[in-house]
Amino acid sequence: MRILFASFVSHMPDSFGGLQSSVDALATALTARGHAVMVLGSLRKPIKSIILAKPEKEQFAVLPHAELGYPVARAQEPVEALPGILAGWEPDIAVLPYGGSGMAAMTALCLRAQVPTVLVVHNVEPREVSTLFPEDPLLIQLANSDFTARRMETLFGHRIPVIPPPVDPATCAIDAPARGQGDCVLMINPSISKGVDIFFRLAAARPDLRFVAVESWQVSPEWQAILHSRAAALGNVELLQPSHDMRSIYRRARLLLMPSSFEETWGRVVTEAQLNGIPVIASDRGALPETVGPGGLLVPIDQGLDPWLTALDRLTAAPDFYRELAQAALAHATRAELSVDRISEKFLALLQAHVSAVAAARP
Repeated sequence: MRILFASFVSHMPDSFGGLQSSVDALATALTARGHAVMVLGSLRKPIKSIILAKPEKEQFAVLPHAELGYPVARAQEPVEALPGILAGWEPDIAVLPYGGSGMAAMTALCLRAQVPTVLVVHNVEPREVSTLFPEDPLLIQLANSDFTARRMETLFGHRIPVIPPPVDPATCAIDAPARGQGDCVLMINPSISKGVDIFFRLAAARPDLRFVAVESWQVSPEWQAILHSRAAALGNVELLQPSHDMRSIYRRARLLLMPSSFEETWGRVVTEAQLNGIPVIASDRGALPETVGPGGLLVPIDQGLDPWLTALDRLTAAPDFYRELAQAALAHATRAELSVDRISEKFLALLQAHVSAVAAARP
């Protein structure tokens, strides 16, 4: 089967994030199973600096990327490149992230080309999922968590299948002997929606603890200056630049803090931390309760700082309780249903069933 993953974001190695990591894990697993996979994303480098495929028609380049193991088409305007990819590469199915006006255009192009299409819902903000498509046998939706599926049912009245995002332990898990040796409170992506103010207030209230925050890939110079100013004023906060390899960072972490006010539809860093036996303190928002499971503590986001301090103190002052949660975190993240093999197998079965259903419905 020929499978196209398409979106408006740039793909590895130009850019890293939850979407890119999930697509890469699935693309790698599906390629290993003998399927042809291509990824279409935006282009960060100037288009004139690389060799174009059909430059007189489409502004995109297909690069082999031996380190990825599958071809990546990069375009300044992915929506403009998509018709050429659909016509030239002829995928059996297209997989698109659901959300935003741009993806509506991509979805319409896939349907016009009569390509079976899967919309993966990983954002439930109403403004992001407000574009409705008429029922079409070419089109199905897929949720990345039970929370996402429930929210889509609430918004639109239909339940959709759930396949969690794959997290490959080889990309983020440290060796077993190094687990539990870290000594810092870790936060990934210190932004307003992720709860950075709670992070800084906890650091101010517990000056004897070490706090580390890893900046996002898209941080602005202005926001970076604010973060570094607040960190310098406290003295026990260290800011790190984003890294392609998070293992060295997880090696330093004692626990992960995720006080997000945003309705996370999964929380990939939670799974990554738990794969390292790192307990999580997270807000009770979105999918975080199911992602954290027994491997951490949940805190109400709207009851001030005290519940966060209580949770932090429980995990830092009670070694037996910490070990219990650390073991639960590792068990939760390594359960069979979250293995890359199980997820890719389930994902492939859904794709094959959809392609077969479309073929059977055609005259």
